[in-house]
Amino acid sequence: MANPSSHATTISWLIGLKENVFPSEKAWMKFVKGLAANEPMFVKSFGPTPAPVESGEKLIAISMPKYIITKAPAPLDWARVEQPLLGTPRGISVAATAKHPNAAKLFVDYWLSRDAMQMLADKVGEYVLCPGVYPPIAGIDKATVLPIRVLSDKEIHYWGGEFKKIFAMP
Repeated sequence: MANPSSHATTISWLIGLKENVFPSEKAWMKFVKGLAANEPMFVKSFGPTPAPVESGEKLIAISMPKYIITKAPAPLDWARVEQPLLGTPRGISVAATAKHPNAAKLFVDYWLSRDAMQMLADKVGEYVLCPGVYPPIAGIDKATVLPIRVLSDKEIHYWGGEFKKIFAMP
């Protein structure tokens, strides 16, 4: 899993579990401490998380379903759970000082089109917010995906410190 003391998305995901999945802070903390008790392997980001599963070194990873597509034919799958999956919201904008603002606006229009969303789903495995467009991952169309809240820098710093203690990192 990406390092929960320093990886902002992992920190946000853990807080997202607290805010969206677990019925109480006590239940959430029990989960987090149980996860820590398993002494997970930490990596810098989500990109390297599938490799230990691909090689057979690890049987499970906390990662993103998109790697089922981008790492194919690696033996990867996802856990079909009743709880919602948590996704990271993304944004796109045109800079106020863009040299070619009309071209930038055309690109944004394309990037947010159904065709581009279909490409992102099919080729990159991204879960997109276009109705009826899903990555070609068995069962993903049945999943409930909630956006995780964007945490402030102060929250990231605080929780990173807490997770560093919980996961007993130097």
